[in-house]
Amino acid sequence: YHGEIINCYSINGANSRCDNAIIRWNHFRDASSQTATVAIASEIGDGFAPTLEIYGNIFENLDTTDGMVGFLGNASNEGDCTDCKFYNNTIVDGGLFNGSDGVTFPDGSGNDIRNNLWISPSGPSMSLGSGSTNDRNAFNQGASGTNSQTITTSIFVNYAGSDYRLATNTNAGANLGAPYDTDLLGNTRTTWSRGAYEFQ
Repeated sequence: YHGEIINCYSINGANSRCDNAIIRWNHFRDASSQTATVAIASEIGDGFAPTLEIYGNIFENLDTTDGMVGFLGNASNEGDCTDCKFYNNTIVDGGLFNGSDGVTFPDGSGNDIRNNLWISPSGPSMSLGSGSTNDRNAFNQGASGTNSQTITTSIFVNYAGSDYRLATNTNAGANLGAPYDTDLLGNTRTTWSRGAYEFQ
């Protein structure tokens, strides 16, 4: 499937290989795909709505065409992403998205994008339908959504060395409770720093 790292296409409705999947605490780096790093879609005519949770990950230097996390459900005969969660991820060098969307949830309902940290030459890069919430994310430019924060690469311990721990804290993100209250290193979130790492 076009070089995707994780393929979450549904096959014959409820037989989806990824419904209710949890993708957490990974570092995706230097990958190329004709579609997405995490591709989410139903077969045409399937009508199935997959649900995924993607949290606490780092997405670094990814070259994609349809988006980093892409959902191809904008046709009336395809399923919608429903109740999908994209929390506390760190996305860096998103300019390699070839002008497409970093996170694409154009349809469905209950989709939630919160507490993420974006460093991208081309801005936040999201395509979200009316069924998505975009709240408390941080961007180096082109901030979007409610309670957004503008940051620079100096927020990291060593941006050039790919050390994306926080040198200073972000504005508080949303308190999402368990199980989202543990970061990539196993630290408990208390201030709900935006991104994959809780500020120590």
